[in-house]
This record gives sequence, C-alpha cells and structure tokens, in this order.
Amino acid sequence: MKAKKLIALLLTVMMIVSAIPALSFSAFAEGEITEPTTPTDTTTYTEVADYDALVTALTAKQNVKLTADITFPATAPEAAIAELWDGAVINGNDFGFKGVTLTRGMFTVADGAHFTIKNLDIDATLTFFDYYDNVDRFGVLGDNIANVSFNIENVNLNVVATMANTGGIAGFFGAITPIDGTKSYFSDCTVSGTITNTYTASNHYWANGFIGGTRASTGEIVFERCVNNADVKGSRHTSGFTGETYSNVSLTNCVNNGDIYAYQRYASGFVSYTSGVESVSFTGCVNTGAVRAGANHAAGILAFGVDTAVSADSCVNTGEISTAATNGASLGFGGIVGGLQMRDTTDSAISLSFDGCRNYGAVSMATSDTTYNSYPGVGGIVGYALLNGDTLSFNR
Repeated sequence: MKAKKLIALLLTVMMIVSAIPALSFSAFAEGEITEPTTPTDTTTYTEVADYDALVTALTAKQNVKLTADITFPATAPEAAIAELWDGAVINGNDFGFKGVTLTRGMFTVADGAHFTIKNLDIDATLTFFDYYDNVDRFGVLGDNIANVSFNIENVNLNVVATMANTGGIAGFFGAITPIDGTKSYFSDCTVSGTITNTYTASNHYWANGFIGGTRASTGEIVFERCVNNADVKGSRHTSGFTGETYSNVSLTNCVNNGDIYAYQRYASGFVSYTSGVESVSFTGCVNTGAVRAGANHAAGILAFGVDTAVSADSCVNTGEISTAATNGASLGFGGIVGGLQMRDTTDSAISLSFDGCRNYGAVSMATSDTTYNSYPGVGGIVGYALLNGDTLSFNR
C-alpha cells in the first residue's frame, strides 16, 4: 500500500512539472542575461564649435550638435538667431550656450514646427524694458510661440531674467500654443537663478520659471522630473513652472525650490491660474519654496482653478504660504490649492480629486476684505472650493 501511494505521489509531481511548458533553467546561465541598450541616435547632425558656425547651420535649417561650448558675442543680435523648423534637433552633446545676453528669445519658431532641444547647459541674461515687435511675453529660448510641439530634454538653464514693463517674462518660453491634440515635453530639465518682473501696476504682468503660460488648445504640456530652483517675482500669474494656463498640463515628479512672490495675486509653486481646461494634473510633485501673494490666491501647487478638472496625487508642500494683503482682498490660501471655482452650468459635472497629498507648511492670510467674508478661504490642502454640482474628493 505504501509503495502504491509513493508511486501515485511521484506521478502527480511529474504531471505538474510536465504541465509547465518549456521550463528551463538554462536562461539563468552565465552570459544569457543582457542589459537594456540605449536607442541609437540616427539623426544627421552638423557639428558646430563656435557662434558663427551655429548661426550658419541653423539658418540653413540643419540639425546641430555642439562640439564645444558656444559663447555669444558681447553684441548679441536683438533678433532671434534662427528659425526652428519641423523636425529640428539641437543636441548639446554635453556642451552648452555660455554668456548668452538677449533682449528677446534665442530662436524664432516656424508655425506648425516640432523640435527637440536636448543635453544643453545654458547660462543666460535676458533683459527687457519695453515692447519689442508687439511680443508681450519673453523667454530665453523663445517668446510668444504658436502652433508648436516639442521635446525639451535634459536642459539646464541658469538665467538672470529681468523685465520692467508690461508683459511677461519666463525661463524657457514666454508663452506657448500647443498644436491641438499633441503632447509637448519638458523632461529632466532645471531652471536656476532669478526671474523678475518689477512692474507693479494693476494689470497682468507675469513672471514664471519655465513658461509664461499656455494659450487655448486641446494639446498638452507635460513636465517630467523637472526642477525649478529660481526665485520668481512678478505682479500676477507668478509661479515656478507655468502661469496663466488655457491648455492641458500635467506634472509628474517635479519640484519647486524657488521662493515665489506675486505683488498682487495668483502665486504658486507650479501653476498659477487655469480656466476652462479639460485636465490639469499633478503627481508626486513637491514644493519647498515660500509662496506669497500681496492680495489673494497663493498655494504650493496651484493658486486658482476655474472650471477645470484638477487632480493631485501624492503631492507635498513644505513651504510657507502667506500674504500681506496690501493690494486688495485676502482669500484663497492653501498648502496644495488656493481656490477652486466651478461656475460653468453648461458642461457636465467636473471631478476634482486630491489623493495622498500632504501639507507641512504654515498657511496664513491677513483679515479678509468684507467682500469675501462669506468664503475667506484658508486651508491646509485647499483654501476654498465653490462647486456647482461638481464632485470634490479627498483620499488617503
């Protein structure tokens, strides 16, 4: 009997083993495991080692690879040096632009262009004191650019950007209108230095770390693993990443370490203001900088969202959020979001969600103006939310 049980057990084991197809231990033998390889760059480049060669190559609409640091001449042209065309690639190849002194962006951009700028270190000074060619927003790489898509990869920008008049100023681009239905990327990029718009009259005068804002579009701007270390000061729509936003934006694993100050309103570590946008999302983002607004709406992540589906997942604020209330009513101060206002009754209900978000920074505001006493709005996660049949959820 015992012999029969033993035989049955052996048969069962054999059946189980035979049911596993092609089971083999040879895959673990030495030499069988291969490391993933980096895709080969098959782009054809024109190699350039000085400023004149750079201008010549870009003017001829050639892809460019830097083989040395490019130093701009002391009398750099006021106009942008070349037009970026569809499919253009500028590869720093571990080199960069040094001593760039500009009164407007480095590049003009063709309508409908898609371009890639990667592996660059840029040391730039951007100074602007009056309108130039009716362009009211300025950045180191480009000004107010329309109908584009792009990949900005591993670009480190150290900038002293100054504006003392109407308009807006930012690190990379003054403003962007994405091509409808496309995604444009900032990946592994950093901004450091100072970005300042000293004009303080009561109007929309921006300052932002990466871009001044986005125009209405169904396209999307995507930030991945980007960091702003620059201190940013402006009048309104002031942030570490992007200002007044009318297209979809997503930020993943990004950090703002810069101190943000808006003389009037809408100050934040990441996005200052958004309206009528299908999706603005933040995942794993961290603000450590102090954020202050002279009047209203300041927050670690988003200052003010209007008629926009906002989501934040695992975001953290450790910076102080505050106001002096020297320039109007005081309302809308939060560790993650300052204020949410859903007022469009024609659309379906908007979903607003905050999952696993944390605030460790002090949040305060001065006594509210009596106009806003019904919702002065100060909170650890969200300062206030005015809903119109919409849903607001907090989890974890």
